[in-house]
Amino acid sequence: MRCWTILLAALSATLSLATGAHAADADNVADARCLVAALALTQSPDPQAKAFAPVASLYFVGRLDGRAPDLDLEAAVIKQVNAMSADELRSELQRCGGILQARGAKLKAIGADLQRLGNPAPATPPATDRKN
Repeated sequence: MRCWTILLAALSATLSLATGAHAADADNVADARCLVAALALTQSPDPQAKAFAPVASLYFVGRLDGRAPDLDLEAAVIKQVNAMSADELRSELQRCGGILQARGAKLKAIGADLQRLGNPAPATPPATDRKN
């Protein structure tokens, strides 16, 4: 009986790991699609969208690097470029823009909180004695 208990526990742990890996894969695909959308903004005729593209791109690269540092980023991007239709690209621009707006709102709130705490002057770095 104990053998079955151990076997069921091992199977349960394996399924949990597989589910976690599947969720991470889905998140990687979603962020790779956002990266494609951000890179597409570099071709926008709108100067504001074009200027925002590098910031958006770096944000989604950071999410991917943080979650999956060994991900073949180029392959992931190429796969999504080949998979996305123009309608999907427009949809991803909306979805990913929402992610960026939400994070921007959080950063703005943090900035407001820091202002309420006061703005102490940054510490002056200590002088260094250079000897060449």
